[in-house]
Amino acid sequence: MQPTKKQNHLTTPLQTRDPPPPANLLANQRLNRPIAPHLSIYRPQITSVLSVLQRLTGLTLSAAFSLFPILYLSSTHLGLDLNLSAESIATSFGSVPWIVKSAVKFGVAWIFTFHGLNSLRFLAWKFAIGVMNKEVAVTGWAVIVGSVAGAVGLVCLV
Repeated sequence: MQPTKKQNHLTTPLQTRDPPPPANLLANQRLNRPIAPHLSIYRPQITSVLSVLQRLTGLTLSAAFSLFPILYLSSTHLGLDLNLSAESIATSFGSVPWIVKSAVKFGVAWIFTFHGLNSLRFLAWKFAIGVMNKEVAVTGWAVIVGSVAGAVGLVCLV
């Protein structure tokens, strides 16, 4: 049995709807949408702050471990008269005031201890250890206290 008359797609019930919207309707709707919240309205949380600090300390360590050897090896080729021997660096550092030496030592020691302790914390998370909200906050504060205490200990010892 064959249909007697084929329906035209223009006569379907969809034809009764309003005509399609103009092409710029979507762009106009986007202009009226609220802007996504920016970092300034969020209260800093221990996890976000320590995550940013982890990345910054990692970049600092990477820069220190790569830029110093590059400077050391290329100083003679660039015509720079830098005496970067361990003896000259120790002599120069020994001539600065005690408070400056302690601040520099603390900064370097804190970067090492913080990055190391927080890396252990992230490693524990990879094994699903300490991932509950309370444990995350406690271990975050433990990393902060441990890195400051470790840095102070290294400053006093070295």
